[in-house]
This record gives sequence, C-alpha cells and structure tokens, in this order.
Amino acid sequence: MTPGEIRQASNAVTAERIATAMADRHPGVAAYSVMVDTETGDMTSPTLIVSFGEIPPLED
Repeated sequence: MTPGEIRQASNAVTAERIATAMADRHPGVAAYSVMVDTETGDMTSPTLIVSFGEIPPLED
C-alpha cells in the first residue's frame, strides 16, 4: 500500500469528518494532525486523529 490523496482540514473535527466520508471509497483512510513550517511547507510531528481500514505506516 502507498499513501494516496491528501486532504487538508482546518481542525481535528473536520479532519475526522473528511476521513469518515472517504472511508467508504478507499481500503484505508487516516487523519493526522501535523505541524507545518510556514516558510518551507515541511510537515512534522504527525499525530493520528482517526483511521479506518488498512493504512501504511508513516515513514520516519
């Protein structure tokens, strides 16, 4: 499995709602909270909010 579509949400409640809606169409869905460096766009410190089905592990 490889990561697919990434959708941005403004808060955890919205992220969970988006993941729940996507769960019926994909074998695995996960919503994470991440820290974003506004200068570089780099994302760090992922924290799992919710997951459905089979999801690949996050790479370090």
